[in-house]
Amino acid sequence: MEGARSLTDARLPERLLTDRRYQTLPLDAFKSYHVALMWAVSNRTEGLISPGIFR
Repeated sequence: MEGARSLTDARLPERLLTDRRYQTLPLDAFKSYHVALMWAVSNRTEGLISPGIFR
């Protein structure tokens, strides 16, 4: 398909809705986790993020 665009998908497991560790994360940790997840998916890194990439 010429000109087709791919869709990046970073779904979160439903179990996180009831996981106390996830619910009690400080706001900066919550944001960091989600930004890192979306970055890793959009860059197709399989979750590997090199140190210092977000400085």
